[in-house]
Amino acid sequence: MLKKIFSPLWILMLVFVAFIAPISLDFGILPLTLQSLCLFIAFSLLPMEAGLSLGIAYLLLGAIGFPVFGTHTAGWEKLIGPTSGFLWGFLICGWYIAWEVKQGDFNFFKAMTVFLKAHGILLIPGFLVLYLQVEGLEIWPTLVRLLPGILIKSILGGLIAAALRNRFKDSELIS
Repeated sequence: MLKKIFSPLWILMLVFVAFIAPISLDFGILPLTLQSLCLFIAFSLLPMEAGLSLGIAYLLLGAIGFPVFGTHTAGWEKLIGPTSGFLWGFLICGWYIAWEVKQGDFNFFKAMTVFLKAHGILLIPGFLVLYLQVEGLEIWPTLVRLLPGILIKSILGGLIAAALRNRFKDSELIS
């Protein structure tokens, strides 16, 4: 069982997430963090247990000080701070994405739709914790500011995940 979870792909995905997820691109009014893009792609390639363990490893790496969270931040405080709902929400998204992959054909359209829904799922705990911890937070303007990035990451992530799953569908590399 452990061999299936901690496979070479798992290690590759952890390195991918650790180095690419912290990158944040700022296009003026369009903030674009790569956390959800990287994690969603990894979740779509790994079996459910491996994906969840990758999500936990990601949170642990950040908690012990590796700068793997958005904008290269780290620390256990992030797991209880204003953005903690998003971080913990990745585990829920990992389960959901793995479940969707098990349902069958994971072509571009399905991958894009699943990633869009996963972003919606991620917003629930994310905004709940933000609302409870940030006084005066205006949810609607924040959501409107995030929507273009969510769409871009869902489309790009769908393309990448579907292409990788298609490319390696006959190998033992992916679930």
